[in-house]
Amino acid sequence: MLNTTRLFLAFLYLRIAAAIVDMRFGVSTSPLVSVMTLGFICLVFLTKARLRHVGIGLFWVFVVIAGLGVFSMVAQPMRNPGAASSFVVQTLLYAGVALGTAALFRTQQHLRWLYDFCVVYLAIGAFSSVYQIVTRTGLIERDNQLLRAYGIGFHPVDYGMIVVILLVLAEVCRRRAGVGVTWTYRAVILSSLVALYFTQARTAWVMLALVGVSYVYARSKGIWKVTSVLGVGLGGIWLVFVSGRFEDLTTLPAFLANTAFDATGYDYRLVDSSMAWRIVNWVMHYHVAWENPLIGYGPGQARDVSYFQLEMHNAFLEYFIELGLPGLATLTVGIVVAWLMHKRIKQNLKPYRGAYAMVAALSLSILISMASSVGFLDQTAATMFMIMLLVVGSVRLVPLEGEQSSSQLEVSHRPRPALA
Repeated sequence: MLNTTRLFLAFLYLRIAAAIVDMRFGVSTSPLVSVMTLGFICLVFLTKARLRHVGIGLFWVFVVIAGLGVFSMVAQPMRNPGAASSFVVQTLLYAGVALGTAALFRTQQHLRWLYDFCVVYLAIGAFSSVYQIVTRTGLIERDNQLLRAYGIGFHPVDYGMIVVILLVLAEVCRRRAGVGVTWTYRAVILSSLVALYFTQARTAWVMLALVGVSYVYARSKGIWKVTSVLGVGLGGIWLVFVSGRFEDLTTLPAFLANTAFDATGYDYRLVDSSMAWRIVNWVMHYHVAWENPLIGYGPGQARDVSYFQLEMHNAFLEYFIELGLPGLATLTVGIVVAWLMHKRIKQNLKPYRGAYAMVAALSLSILISMASSVGFLDQTAATMFMIMLLVVGSVRLVPLEGEQSSSQLEVSHRPRPALA
């Protein structure tokens, strides 16, 4: 008999293969894999419905968002019908992943399989990143000729965020499944950190810094809390100065001091950093969003509505533009639902010192990035893995036949942390 959990994981492995094919041949097979994954999840629940309390909140949030998207599509012509359809399918996929993860990953054996997937994904991504740097086939920025790796993602920032999320997901699965630390696992962590540096993705670096500081602080005692966090902080500051990736932000105070945001025009000589450009973009398109506040301009239409044909780099503004106030309200409800899941996650990860601190710091960093750096929800793989992390951390494990109870397993087999 086929195991539905293994079949679901097979579609996740298929995403790796699709990413490699897309990167090697310049095609786009990943959307097809997303549709196939959604179809598989629907088939599972049509033939053997297993609704779980965990994940049901996120499921309904994404279903409502998809419904708002369909309504907006029907109510008005779309500037980009393809983007609108992709948005709806992508959102339904997120709903299916939330429900499917809660139903299919409920034993320690299931988490071992998911842990193995994370390790494989990180290893292949790290190898691809190094290959792209060595062969100079990565992304080269036009303005400064900076070479950046993107692993098996579609962009360095997207891939960098995936690396951080999978590092945390792998550690949570490993600890809850009772898997010991191996040298292979340590090597994968180290190579993933190298790959993360090669991405030159500031957003992912900040995410990793928050996760690292929180983890070290949670595992330290007494005076070591101060010294360990100080050590991690100094290392981060050193990286900032060595990499030079944050130099453009030094002009941001001058931009803020000399810009009147209630004006109709801007002195673009002051808009000389990515953050300054985003602020101008937000202010201008905030007024655009209020021109159609009830149904928005349609799902996936933010780029086409933009004066500059650019993404908003802000999930809240993007949803406001695309789905109006109902979409913005539903997204806010989704954030609250995810926050409520943290209560269960904290309880489940309490035996593993430092594990919940990583999840909490990662969630906070993603919320910050959603509001100030990237939309995030348009990054399919990263969003899927984050949903899986929230659900896997929240679910109460049940024993397979012949196993002892999950509570006994989790308490009696507390694996030591990978970086202890």
